[in-house]
Amino acid sequence: MQKFLKRVLPTFRAAALFTLACVFMAQAQAGRPCEPAHQPKTRSLEYGFRMAQRTKDVLERSGADVVLLGRAGQDLSAYNLRYSHLGFAYRQKDADGTSVWRVLHKLNDCGSAEASLFRQGLGEFFMDNPWRYAAIAVVPQADIQAKLLPVLSDNARATVMNARPYSLVSYVWGLKYQQSNQWALETLAMAVDNPDGGPYSRSQAQAWLLGKDYRPSVLQIGPLTRLGARVGSANVAFDDHPDHKRYENRIETVTVDSIVDWMRNAKLAEKLIYIDQDLYNFQAPERVVLLNGAATSGKGSTAAVTSNPNPSPNQQQGYDAYRNKDYARAYSLLMPQAEAGDAQAQFTIGMMHRYGYGRAVDQKEAIRWFRMAADKHYSPAEYNLGSMYGTDPTVSRDYDSAVYWLNRAHSHGNAGAKTLLDQVQAQKLAQEQTAAKQKTSAGGARVVVRPDAMDDVAECVRNAPTACTAAETEAWTQEFVRNLRQAVRYPAAAVQTSRTGEVLLSVSVCTDDRMARASVRVSSGHEDLDNAALQAARKTPVKAPFCSGVLSPINVTAPVTFTLDPAK
Repeated sequence: MQKFLKRVLPTFRAAALFTLACVFMAQAQAGRPCEPAHQPKTRSLEYGFRMAQRTKDVLERSGADVVLLGRAGQDLSAYNLRYSHLGFAYRQKDADGTSVWRVLHKLNDCGSAEASLFRQGLGEFFMDNPWRYAAIAVVPQADIQAKLLPVLSDNARATVMNARPYSLVSYVWGLKYQQSNQWALETLAMAVDNPDGGPYSRSQAQAWLLGKDYRPSVLQIGPLTRLGARVGSANVAFDDHPDHKRYENRIETVTVDSIVDWMRNAKLAEKLIYIDQDLYNFQAPERVVLLNGAATSGKGSTAAVTSNPNPSPNQQQGYDAYRNKDYARAYSLLMPQAEAGDAQAQFTIGMMHRYGYGRAVDQKEAIRWFRMAADKHYSPAEYNLGSMYGTDPTVSRDYDSAVYWLNRAHSHGNAGAKTLLDQVQAQKLAQEQTAAKQKTSAGGARVVVRPDAMDDVAECVRNAPTACTAAETEAWTQEFVRNLRQAVRYPAAAVQTSRTGEVLLSVSVCTDDRMARASVRVSSGHEDLDNAALQAARKTPVKAPFCSGVLSPINVTAPVTFTLDPAK
């Protein structure tokens, strides 16, 4: 037993900036409040240690020195997420020369709004009463492992990206809070972008991630849920999210699943290892997905992906079986290709889940597979995402996402995307008009909506949909809003009468660096504040974004807040 514990629960001298959690005390939880202190149950200890030993065996066979190790701690399946928490597992030699795996990760302090870094053994990492015993190891490219290892083993460098203020749903591009997965992602960015160890900030890490097209998960969390979470949990806060995103119930945060998808698509990983175990079969073989391509210093191509002209024999047989409605055979043949990253296979698996071809209808799973194919610019998947978000009655309506994906499909030559795009925009307009009537009758802010759904979008944007990704659009918007705030002048009469409010502007910019349209989309309820926001927008210099290798027009919603609170 002592030898076993030495393998999976190594102890060592911790530096002052680190805290070593004790298994036999109340556990520090990643993103959930601490449970009352109690002795762990014998079965929990047994399963935790068995999962740790199983993971150690898998990591030893992987040939890696560093992996990003995710676990299924909390049940996040309601958000279509498989894993909840991520840390770095790295290999070191113990004093007697044996190989030891340690985990460096971030945990909030028992449900509080503060968090610390922990350096633990694999046994402690899995001793967190998970809802299921499942893990994923993302093996980075060899050059990235070489850059990560010295960072992880050096307390000073490992803490550079750590921010103690903690929120479980911290905004991906914000600096006010930082959750566990966000620290891991920003530390990875620092290690790759700044291998020499010079001064480096979270802002620089986030800029690098934007440039590498990292896309966070978007959680649909309504106002009642947000309010309840904020009141009941010290470690949940939403005030770092841009107001316009909160109004749309779009909470953008870093998840394990989004990191896995990004590392695969950005070709930063060489393989994925799935360690999915039930409670009684810890000897089942791991599932390894090999990924092609070496690490790159720039963005991948944004050209539209078409069908694979040279499918493998198994893949071709899978498509033949799909056409012949032999869905069980099609699924078994195409799933390995889909897991290996083939966009057409991913799209086909998504279709089977969407329409119940040989599988139970599962729209969340369909969206997941379509998203993986769409991230590779496969236009049929982009079209399907737009269709599901915009018209499917079984999927939560998200017109902004529908417009985004249909624009992408249209720009990649999908013939039916423009017709559906017009339909979705008309539905979005009707929804905004209904919201305007409701807010007006309730005495809230006036919502200004033009009679034409596209009237707020300049001709240059309407005829040439943007090539910008969501991350590029967000980065451009942030820069524009920063410049816009400098141009805003608070009306003197509004200051004297203490009038405050927020204006949402619709801004269109053409490729000739011309602001083709600036209009009020959501009013503050005060005409002088609306006019001040418009005047500031028209004075703000703009540059059309350079997205996906081309100069692109863009249309965004920009908030302008008028407040007399100096802290804001």
